[in-house]
Amino acid sequence: MIDAVVTFAAFFGGMLSFLVAVGQLVVTYRRLENINLAVLFTCVGLILMQYGFVLNDRVFQLPGIMSFHLTFLYLVGPLLFYAYYLVVRFEDSLPVSKLLYLVPAMAALTLDILFILQPEIFKKMVVSGLFSGNMSIPILSIRIIVLGAAVQASLYLGLLLKNILIFWKFRDYTFITTITLIYIIVSSISQILIAAAFITGLITVLQVSVVFITLLLMGTYLVGQRHPEFLQILIKEARKKRYERSLLKGYATDELCSRLQQLMDSERVYSHEDITLKQLADELHLTSHQLSQLLNEKLNMNFNTFVNQFRIRDAKLMLINEPDRSVLSIAYAVGFNSKSSFYDAFSRFTGKTPQKYRKDYNSGSKL
Repeated sequence: MIDAVVTFAAFFGGMLSFLVAVGQLVVTYRRLENINLAVLFTCVGLILMQYGFVLNDRVFQLPGIMSFHLTFLYLVGPLLFYAYYLVVRFEDSLPVSKLLYLVPAMAALTLDILFILQPEIFKKMVVSGLFSGNMSIPILSIRIIVLGAAVQASLYLGLLLKNILIFWKFRDYTFITTITLIYIIVSSISQILIAAAFITGLITVLQVSVVFITLLLMGTYLVGQRHPEFLQILIKEARKKRYERSLLKGYATDELCSRLQQLMDSERVYSHEDITLKQLADELHLTSHQLSQLLNEKLNMNFNTFVNQFRIRDAKLMLINEPDRSVLSIAYAVGFNSKSSFYDAFSRFTGKTPQKYRKDYNSGSKL
């Protein structure tokens, strides 16, 4: 009876995790945080589904079900780190250095591919050995590799915990840090339970980890039903606090925006193909970080999008008013340094190529 309930919990938790992942992709204002969470919940869902097949013994007949399991386990650690980092550290993007945290997952992917390429009899031997008392060298090696996923996640979350504790002395951050600390602890426990299940080979320990993770997902989902913005609370609160601690504190941001608009409309600084964030910031007597924050907080866009919107605006007028002028000439005139970058930006803003835009205008089609 208990076995059947826990097996059901595994599949139920997996499907629930997929549902939460989809929810992150359909939010009104989808940001990097939401995409990261969607991938994270997808990985958790796949892991739970695989454990469900272990618990109902199906995996021992079809060991291929465990394909990419190591990759999913090794992705959970860095994805958890990214989820908390983007919120608590108030970042809009991840530093390139943080992408190195995915290297272990890439190594795990290589091992998973090697597993997939093995004969079926070998796969059955490995899967059966993992969930038994088998301590042969190959099986023990896999157990240690799985333990590595838990160690990796603990290290990443430990690094983040160190950063979070810095904010603890600021009362304004108590809500954010408290919720985040709770999730870090729960996430760490989940990783430890999974590692324990593989190290011991005991199905009972695996059952405990499945129930624990499923209950966590259920709690997240139910609170989300009561408070639809639950999974966005940390994101919204953190961004609000970031604005309050703004690098622009003391500046008249409305005046800065007006000056910025003047630089675009009157001086057409965007038409300089080598214009940079720093150069534009210098015009406003700001630092690059201050201008970046001004664009993000007040205009909800980054530097490239801000500049390109003016370039595309001019390009559309030229395509209509100068029908004999080449597209490449127009691209250079409005500030693009290559045909490909112009086409890419124009298509993103209008949904059409420059030629199609001009043709539609000339034929009287709705632009």
